[in-house]
Amino acid sequence: MQLTVVHRRDFLKLASVAAVGIAFSERNLFAASSSGIVPLIGVGFAASLPQDGFSVSMIDASSILSPDPAFIRRAARISVVGSARAKARVGAEGGVGVDAYFPITGREQEKFPRFSFWSANGDSTGGRTSFRMPALATTGLSFVVRRIRPTNVKAQTTSVPALETEISPITLSLGNVDGPKLTRGVYAFALREEDGDSAPNWNRTTLINQNGQYSLSGTGVTYLLMQIDYDEEQVAPAAPGRGRASRH
Repeated sequence: MQLTVVHRRDFLKLASVAAVGIAFSERNLFAASSSGIVPLIGVGFAASLPQDGFSVSMIDASSILSPDPAFIRRAARISVVGSARAKARVGAEGGVGVDAYFPITGREQEKFPRFSFWSANGDSTGGRTSFRMPALATTGLSFVVRRIRPTNVKAQTTSVPALETEISPITLSLGNVDGPKLTRGVYAFALREEDGDSAPNWNRTTLINQNGQYSLSGTGVTYLLMQIDYDEEQVAPAAPGRGRASRH
């Protein structure tokens, strides 16, 4: 499958029309803003992708001991390398989506533009995508998982909670806080579409490579696989302060 790359200037064109109404903070981000289904139920991690024909063990991303501050200088390259929808939900109306919130200098955090880069909805599951994302020293990388409401008339007339109540903000943090830390590797977002969906036991979950197709074993739920690495273009360092002589 061909990899689609979204450059920063193209991303800004795509995302400039979307205003963010969610303020991120370094707290427990695994709870929805109010009642409704909480669409993010766990985050797994593997240090690297396995070679073809092999597999690697996953761990709970919350067990990562230290973040990698080099992302502040280099920015991050986010690459969707795999995903799957729970078998019971394949073809069902509605689904889940994942958005990235893009930091812009001089703009308040709650007004960052949003890039909807992956979703599983009906018969469609998002393909492989790659884009650049600067990391903030205060928070790292910020995403939100959202439940997509069914669009058929019957579903719209039922008591489905409003979409705004069915979101899960998630930060891959560069700070010394609880929750997943930002480092190089593969992150797996386990997603809830039904109340009965439960989080995987990451210590019993493996990441498999079959002919370049990456998948998780033993999850039973919808999931997204993202590889996060340094971006090829480094963030320019700050200029020397006034009155200081720069060294060559």
